[in-house]
Amino acid sequence: MDVARRCLEEGFSVAAVKEGRILGRETGAGARPFFLLYLRLGGNLSGSSVADRVVGRAVALGAAAAGCARLHGDVMGKSALELLEKSSVNYNYGRLVPRILDRSGQGPCPVERLSEETRDLEELLEALRGFWGDLPEPKPGDQEER
Repeated sequence: MDVARRCLEEGFSVAAVKEGRILGRETGAGARPFFLLYLRLGGNLSGSSVADRVVGRAVALGAAAAGCARLHGDVMGKSALELLEKSSVNYNYGRLVPRILDRSGQGPCPVERLSEETRDLEELLEALRGFWGDLPEPKPGDQEER
């Protein structure tokens, strides 16, 4: 987990590491970097450690469904914590917040709202494709970052 967390310190939004090797890293805002990383790695995060700047319910659902062993959020929403408590993912966070807000800070994050309406990752990915419009399809196989 130290390597993944170090990637956040270097300016990445999310990083996945397995056995000390960086599987991938992404930058960007919101939950999108996690899902881009997930899809770029072919959906295979099994046994990995993932560190993300902000972990809401959508990212927690994705991490649990993808088989992450460990998940760190600099900030974690309460709904993410509740989901992770029912999963096999070991998790930690820097700061727990009641809810993840939208970029204006005035209302709930729209991706969090979408995730509350879904129960599985495929349903969430379909909703995210509709919301973002350009989320790619998963790429097959492990694609370790070089």
